[in-house]
Amino acid sequence: GCARGSVRHSLLLARRTPRRAKMALSALNRPSLARSTSAARSARRSAARPAARAVARRAVVKAETPNAWYKGNDPFVWIAGYLGWTLPSAVSTPAFGDESLFGRMVRTTFEELSHYPSGPALDSDFWLPFITWHMGLFVTLTLGVIGVQGKRQNYW
Repeated sequence: GCARGSVRHSLLLARRTPRRAKMALSALNRPSLARSTSAARSARRSAARPAARAVARRAVVKAETPNAWYKGNDPFVWIAGYLGWTLPSAVSTPAFGDESLFGRMVRTTFEELSHYPSGPALDSDFWLPFITWHMGLFVTLTLGVIGVQGKRQNYW
């Protein structure tokens, strides 16, 4: 075991938090913590410093890396992206016989559900609106996350 408050204890805690890693690294560089004999001091340095620096560097790099840009935790992105795709796709278009993409997807979905448990055939009218609508939704959500996170990180 290691005594609470010792450098080794700080290094063990440094694996959990980046702030403790910085503190542990700075504690190793303080001359006041050195042992009285030079042999003990050099043995301690050779054993602890490379490990402490590696842990501290990993923790500091992990703390400074902005890795939340792709998570999309902002509910605004999900709501605005969903509405930003659903509302325009609910406008009727001549490509679907004056029916909207969203309306056609919902209609064909319920038609396929009417003969559940057998799934839709490969040549069913269900697949084109289903794939088109969902690809549009995913592209809209992806661009929404990129836009919001880009604005937060001052890319534009």
